[in-house]
Amino acid sequence: MQGKNLLYYGDNLDILREFGTSLLTVAAVGNPSRQYSGGDFYPNQNLRIGKRFASAVFQAANEGKLLYSEAYRLTALYGKTFDNYADYLAGKRAS
Repeated sequence: MQGKNLLYYGDNLDILREFGTSLLTVAAVGNPSRQYSGGDFYPNQNLRIGKRFASAVFQAANEGKLLYSEAYRLTALYGKTFDNYADYLAGKRAS
């Protein structure tokens, strides 16, 4: 039985995308001459996905409790990028 007040993955993703777009718009309006490099990819994933969530997904996938296709979908990281981020979190890779 599903509750009325539950949020689902797809719902949250849409909300996060809107919020991220709004932040970029506000940043650009606040200082239109500023150039944004986008930062470092793997450290940014800590903010986007979260270290704790990502670590749980990596562990579950490695233990066979979660299919890699599901782990890819949950993190929106695929193939080598997924593996590289797992190594980055484990301290095996510099940013």
